[in-house]
Amino acid sequence: MRDRLTPEQLHARLIVFVGAIMALVFAVTVFGFVYALIALGYTMVYGIVRLINFAHGDVFMVGAFVSFYAVTRFQLHVWPAAVFPGLPYGIVVVVGSLTVMLLSMVVCTLLAITIERVAYKPLRDAPRIAALITAIVGWWPGATRTAETVLVRRVGDEIEYLSKPRLLQDGGPGMRRPAGQSYLAAAVNAPPSGLVYGRDYRNVPVMAVVRAVPDSTVAMAAEIDVDEAFADSNRETTFLAAGVLAIILLVSGVYGALGRAQAAESRLKVLRVRTEAESALRASEERYRAIFEHASSGLIIVSPEGKVLEVNPALVRILGVPDGSALVGQSIPAIAAKMAPDHLLDLAEATTPGRVVAGEASFTTSWGRPLSIVYSFTAFADASGQTAGIVGVITDLTEQRESERALAKSEAVFITLVDAMADGVAVKDTASRFVSVNRALAARRGMQPEDFVGKLTEDIFPPEHAAIIRAAEQAVIRTGRSIQEEVEAEWNGERRLHSVHRSPLRDASGAVVGVVAVSRDVTERARDQ
Repeated sequence: MRDRLTPEQLHARLIVFVGAIMALVFAVTVFGFVYALIALGYTMVYGIVRLINFAHGDVFMVGAFVSFYAVTRFQLHVWPAAVFPGLPYGIVVVVGSLTVMLLSMVVCTLLAITIERVAYKPLRDAPRIAALITAIVGWWPGATRTAETVLVRRVGDEIEYLSKPRLLQDGGPGMRRPAGQSYLAAAVNAPPSGLVYGRDYRNVPVMAVVRAVPDSTVAMAAEIDVDEAFADSNRETTFLAAGVLAIILLVSGVYGALGRAQAAESRLKVLRVRTEAESALRASEERYRAIFEHASSGLIIVSPEGKVLEVNPALVRILGVPDGSALVGQSIPAIAAKMAPDHLLDLAEATTPGRVVAGEASFTTSWGRPLSIVYSFTAFADASGQTAGIVGVITDLTEQRESERALAKSEAVFITLVDAMADGVAVKDTASRFVSVNRALAARRGMQPEDFVGKLTEDIFPPEHAAIIRAAEQAVIRTGRSIQEEVEAEWNGERRLHSVHRSPLRDASGAVVGVVAVSRDVTERARDQ
């Protein structure tokens, strides 16, 4: 089966085909205009003087040679440049070309007038066939070899020549020939109106015009050998056929060469595109290989049947496998069962491109390593859209989960410690909104700690007390410094004195994101003092 053509090859062939068609149309149009020009001349001459001028083409050829020699020999097409050196080149070419054309037209006109005066004007009143023979005879470049005019009459079964035949050395007036051997046998008594073909006294094929002499039995025949009459026509027809064939071969050769050149260019373009594509593919493969080998997450390539094809070093490190080759060739369910018997991993849904199988698992591998991982498997397709394999990404969350557990434990200890304090503790953001409070502070207001979260200072304390608290907190946020003060306010219907220490709460970058306030009831101490 033949290889299918690529779009670039189809485009190149289409360009060659369209170019060949356009060139052929152009060539046909040019030849058509040339033929139409000559035919126009023939038509005009015949329509005006009612005769066919076979010298018409010769006149055109003379005009062509006049133009050729005027340009090549006499440089007439650039004569304005010699007379007027400062003229622009475009004007020089236009004026010179018009001069050459005018010269050719003048020469052709004078030649045509000469032919008309010398050859055709004396035959204006003669029979039209005489003008035709004159045109044919005048077509030759010299004196005719076989044309002659004879006077004949029929005597019984013989044709008697009353004038001396031109082409017979030993013949003279009174020579007779059998009537059956001459075309004149029937033409003498009833001369035809057109051309007569037959054999003359030499038994040679001739074409002739026969006219009867009035009031006599004599006829006049103007005849010429057929071979001579059509020699130039046959020769020119042969030359024309050869020329047309040569042009066809030349055009075919040119367009064949053009087609081969364009085909070669197309092949080079295809090769260049293929080379660039291969280079891009190699670069892509190198980038993929670099990512695959140096990725921090574990990567695994699985066949559509679930067999492991390749793993990267990060996955070997995550799983704690002694060697990555121990995984290649095994099935994912078998590996999952070996690593985590209680965790079932089914890749059936991941065999369809676009579908993702994802999840999280914590287990201890058979190689003795505790793991917390997040996995994701999805299929990738080949050029035909069929599933070519499955790629999996496995991220080790073991350290993160351990840190989260440690942080949760630390937070639990901290919360327990804060809740165990007798002092009231409150954490607020920069808008004086409660983030958290301990149980001691909530108990002072007869509330639960969660009742404070998200509320403003004004939502918990009386307006005058809230204004004092907000002003102190904003001073801490604005200056970034701690403030120690004693505040007397009404708590549960009783005036109480509290020592309050407010400190800025900062994030990891050191920016102030809130306020931590620790208040201690010092009412009894103040009374004792």
